[in-house]
Amino acid sequence: MSRIYKQDRSPYYLYDTHVDGIRVRRSTQQTNRKLATEIQLKWDQEILQHGIRKFHRGVTPGTDLKTVCDNYIRRIEHTCPSQDRMSQTKRSINRFLKFCSREKIKTPQDITKSEIESFIKYLSVNDKLAPKSISNIIQILSQMFDDWVGKDILDKNPCHYVKLPRRRQVRENRVLDPRDINLILKHAGHWKNYYLVLLETGLRAGDAACIFYEDFDLKKHLLKVRIRKIDTVYSLSVSKRLINELGLEKHKTGPVFPELYDENPQKVNDKTARPRKYLQKILKDNNRPHATLHSFRHTFNHLLSLSGVSMGDRQILLAHSSTNTTKIYSHPDINLQKSIIDTLSKTIIDLEMSD
Repeated sequence: MSRIYKQDRSPYYLYDTHVDGIRVRRSTQQTNRKLATEIQLKWDQEILQHGIRKFHRGVTPGTDLKTVCDNYIRRIEHTCPSQDRMSQTKRSINRFLKFCSREKIKTPQDITKSEIESFIKYLSVNDKLAPKSISNIIQILSQMFDDWVGKDILDKNPCHYVKLPRRRQVRENRVLDPRDINLILKHAGHWKNYYLVLLETGLRAGDAACIFYEDFDLKKHLLKVRIRKIDTVYSLSVSKRLINELGLEKHKTGPVFPELYDENPQKVNDKTARPRKYLQKILKDNNRPHATLHSFRHTFNHLLSLSGVSMGDRQILLAHSSTNTTKIYSHPDINLQKSIIDTLSKTIIDLEMSD
């Protein structure tokens, strides 16, 4: 009636049967033949009792949707490139499970192209997510489904056959010119130090929001910061001017920007909306083009380029997320960094004083 066997591309025994013109093939999720045989006998019994059609749509050992999702998460936790990426993966899968519970989708075999299309519509209408956010979620699910196909849990990946919502055209992050920098720092108020950190370090907004006073080495003029995107602690040179502006000589402790800091990366992203909107208001009130907090990073890179800094050295100073770059530049020249940052700081001071 049925058989179990192994394929080279999967460590698990596969269950295969053909009844009333319907073929069912699925993974037993077992590497031990004795345990796989027990599942084979149980599934044969289910088919005899309930029929092949009900068995094909039913919940069976190892194929319950939540169980398979949890197994996948546990499997990738140690290989995920960053904590942020892992958190995003868990949120996306939990969102999908919530949808599946509502739609009574119980097994991986119930997931079809039409179900994924319904999920996309659900994200857009009910959760009011932007097309980019929806695409990111579907990409995460697609990676999980590819894993399932490789383990014979699914025959094919339904995400490969759906049409993703069209993304709105996003304004590019532009380089801030001298007039912009002058206006921003002049009217920055409470956010001046935060903007200065972004401008003089080139850090991403979320990374800058999470720095502590204790992260600074005043003797070496260094800042140790965790780059969330690659989940790595990086040492960056900082100028004497920035040290003075932040009042580091006063031996303060705790987060430099407590109103932005949070252990939850998503909450940090939400909190940085305040300085972003304040920045955009300054520019709008002075009839200047739109910009974002990431524009400081682009400006930092541009100023480095104008100063004659090579591509490789710029990648070091920007704590580039490319894995190839990280391998090549794993030991940055701290003295070179210090020289470049001191020169850059002087350039920024000159821009502040210009009209």
